[in-house]
Amino acid sequence: MTTASEAKGPLHGVSVVEMAGLGPAPFCGMLVADMGAEVIRVDRLGDADLGIKRDPRFDIASRGKRSVAIDIKCAAGRDAVLRLVEQADVWIEGFRSGVMERLGLGPEPCLALNPGLIFGRITGWGQQGPLAQAAGHDLNYIALTGALEAIGEAGRPPVAPLNLVGDFGGGSMYLAFGIASALVERARSGRGLVIDAAIIDGVSSLLAGIHGQLVAPGKRNAVITWCAGRRHGTRLRDGRRALRQHLRHRTAFLRRTAVQAGAGPDHAARPHEPPALAGAAQHLCGHLHGPHADNGRRCWKAATPATRRC
Repeated sequence: MTTASEAKGPLHGVSVVEMAGLGPAPFCGMLVADMGAEVIRVDRLGDADLGIKRDPRFDIASRGKRSVAIDIKCAAGRDAVLRLVEQADVWIEGFRSGVMERLGLGPEPCLALNPGLIFGRITGWGQQGPLAQAAGHDLNYIALTGALEAIGEAGRPPVAPLNLVGDFGGGSMYLAFGIASALVERARSGRGLVIDAAIIDGVSSLLAGIHGQLVAPGKRNAVITWCAGRRHGTRLRDGRRALRQHLRHRTAFLRRTAVQAGAGPDHAARPHEPPALAGAAQHLCGHLHGPHADNGRRCWKAATPATRRC
């Protein structure tokens, strides 16, 4: 049976103050609000669009939040924010390094006022380091980590994946995870923490598995390379595209499918050996780009095993 507390979410009872902004900080605020936290957003006075005109009815990241407009550049406004912080469990801000300190709302005065506060901050480059004061956007962060180069079709320019990989994946998600971890630590020690979520660090972390494969000895990554070069798939006669991402570790599946596609024994007999695995993959890819490229999606699906197609 679900209790009333569980129905309200695991973060029910956690109070969050969020500085209004764009991108990853408000998205993190939305995530914790979705989990039941009470989020109060501090808006700017006047132009609250931050340069992007939008209908507030469709600002999805504002869901589940209350808001208050405060002039944080004056003493009275700063004191009003500090009163909110004094009663809060979590503080979320996404300004460039040093901005909150100049406003008198950095970690030092906030934690002095509320020692149990979890001060969550998110930037592209981090609070310290050679690029801490540099301007930057999502594409800058994912380009420097190598993620942008890895996204797209082989031999062609990189494809910008909206701002999902950097701002939201490497930023908001890691800040939310840091806040959740800090809440557990505070329950144990009673101490607040500062969470410094740098998007460039988060994206690098997301690439951990890929980096490991790139430096692995041997040629066991042949199928990964094959898949990466075919991300955009095959254009079908009905105008749609067929994207194939076969389970690379299921060598038995690859061998069986390659045989069904007409692969010779050299491609199918020794699937655990990298050259044979790559050969089977290339043969299967050629088969799917060949006769079935002229057919519709229904014909293409009929040519591959449904239980192992993805």
